[in-house]
Amino acid sequence: MYRNSFNPVVARLIATAILATPQPIFSAEIPLLDRQVTIEQAISAAFEHHPQLRAALADIEAGRGELRGAETYPFNPKLQANGASRSISGRTEADWSVRLSQEIELPAKRRRRVATANAGLSARTAGFDRQARVLAARVHTAFVTTLEARDLLGVAEAEAEVVARVHDLAQRRLRRGATTQLELNLAEAELGRAEGRLETVQGTYQTARIELAETLGVNPLQPPVPSGTLEASKLRPASLDELASTALENRADVLALRAFEQQSSAAHQLAQISAWPNVTLGAVAGREFEQDTIIGGRFSIPLPIFQRNQGQIAVTRAEIERTRAQRERGELLALRELAATHAAYQAASKTAERLRARVFGTMQDNLKLLEKAFAAGKTTWSEVLVIRRSVIAAERELIGAEATARRAWIALELAAGRMPVPTAEDRQKETTP
Repeated sequence: MYRNSFNPVVARLIATAILATPQPIFSAEIPLLDRQVTIEQAISAAFEHHPQLRAALADIEAGRGELRGAETYPFNPKLQANGASRSISGRTEADWSVRLSQEIELPAKRRRRVATANAGLSARTAGFDRQARVLAARVHTAFVTTLEARDLLGVAEAEAEVVARVHDLAQRRLRRGATTQLELNLAEAELGRAEGRLETVQGTYQTARIELAETLGVNPLQPPVPSGTLEASKLRPASLDELASTALENRADVLALRAFEQQSSAAHQLAQISAWPNVTLGAVAGREFEQDTIIGGRFSIPLPIFQRNQGQIAVTRAEIERTRAQRERGELLALRELAATHAAYQAASKTAERLRARVFGTMQDNLKLLEKAFAAGKTTWSEVLVIRRSVIAAERELIGAEATARRAWIALELAAGRMPVPTAEDRQKETTP
């Protein structure tokens, strides 16, 4: 199951699940050379194995460590003991003293410190969310590119097969005197070109599979075989107004920028409150030569006359302005990207829809009809060449338009912050023995 919404709690659950599971570089359970994978299986494999995501999860753990440190009381009590002996007129006397002190932090400082660490953890979690969605988009894109290469390979195979049969027909027609040597030469040349295109497309398909394997974080030497269709007609994204109303609330990179702004604000408040000194309380017990035991208390506080944390306050004030400007710029860029990807998707989907409506019949059926017409002598090889190229070009253009529409949809979903990712429940099921 996949969903579009994603929040810090889900990110932390996924982080816990993945980090608790050993992560082999290449897993025998990953679909290999002779196994097909769906897009859902591909995304699950990427989320389980890709090193990029594991690095982002480690960043979340670092944020948790910072929060744990902020929540821990920063000052330990100090215990100091002194002892000495002195000898006077043959007598030996012992002097001793014990001092115990504790620095007391203002409660407001700890609250500000925890608030700063919490904002930092939220920013790291949003960063993980963003990388997760970007990884999902990369998997989608690589999957679509591999499907496109697979379908183009099918076109090239069908073309080479038909050209080979028509070449044989041309040879038989020449022996019967029904055609000329020139037509046979044209058929021979076209057969060589079709076989060359087939070899090129085979290499392109294999390269696409290898790149898909890298995107999944699995062994590129044993790339998976994609399963599915390129058809983009069922993709129906929301309108631009609807997407714009929720994009800034869904995009993890914008949420991360907001968290950084909150963190800088909390750090500024911490710098301000840190100008106030801490109090140190202590107790003393001791005994000196020929004196009674002394028990007393100790109180000390620095006087903030010269050092009032002016430098750190100025730095954090400037940091607020910097992170605010970055957040505003990030929101503008997000809206611009959303508008641009929506326009690109509209254009690509309309192109694919138009070609879908105008490319009648399947390529294989059209090529078979053309082959039969040539065998019956109803058309010449030059006419076969022109019609075949038109049929093949239309099929390739339709495949390219479908793939372009799918890629534009992926970019739009990512720009709107709606790219589906596995839920925490999915990850828990995968990691539960």
